[in-house]
Amino acid sequence: MVVVLLLLRTSRSAALVTASLLLGVLWLGGAMMALRVKINFANFIAYPITFGIGVDYAVNVASRWELDGRKSMADAVRTTGGAVALCSLTTIIGYSSLLLAENRALFLFGLLAVLGEVSCLSAAIVAMPAFVDGLWGARSKRS
Repeated sequence: MVVVLLLLRTSRSAALVTASLLLGVLWLGGAMMALRVKINFANFIAYPITFGIGVDYAVNVASRWELDGRKSMADAVRTTGGAVALCSLTTIIGYSSLLLAENRALFLFGLLAVLGEVSCLSAAIVAMPAFVDGLWGARSKRS
């Protein structure tokens, strides 16, 4: 979080990145509960990886929004969303190879890693922009 604050230099953007990360991790936990996957020593490592990914994707989008003068988060996603999604896709493809493993520990690690990628990507390029342009956009129009 210190690095995020140093990079973004504003508490609003840092709060957005943190909220996006927490939402992605929350969605990962929800997916785990829905699929009845239990945390064990082998798949627990997917969580720190998800924290790193969740921050990275949200920071890229929020940084573009900052550079654009906080005009439109949708524009920030249009300019950086493709690169963020492509980066995530390559990682998802890599982790998906573990879904073919016969070893249950490797399979579950791959499953959680893929779910973490998808949840953090969705939080960064869908939920965060929707929140900013929807809620904050509505507030600024009223002012």
